[in-house]
Amino acid sequence: MRGFFAVIAALWIAAPAAAEVSLRDTAALEAFLAGDTPCCVIDARSAAGRKRDPLADTLPYRKGLKINPTGVVVVIADTDARAVEVGGLLAESSKAK
Repeated sequence: MRGFFAVIAALWIAAPAAAEVSLRDTAALEAFLAGDTPCCVIDARSAAGRKRDPLADTLPYRKGLKINPTGVVVVIADTDARAVEVGGLLAESSKAK
């Protein structure tokens, strides 16, 4: 997990009525993941980043990925912009509107 805290993440809170994409800093993300809240972690980093610093229990992002979220979705990406982009794409393609 050494490379984990070097990336930026977006938390996407999926509820039946609304989906929200927002950035969280490393400390907030670390505190959230240390808790017991179930979540889905999407790894939207580059292939090189995933190979260099693999993260267990993540779902690699691919174009067209559709999920059916029942809670929080955490997107790990190489940049803030990419994390927000992928979070938005997932929000648009899911049932959480």
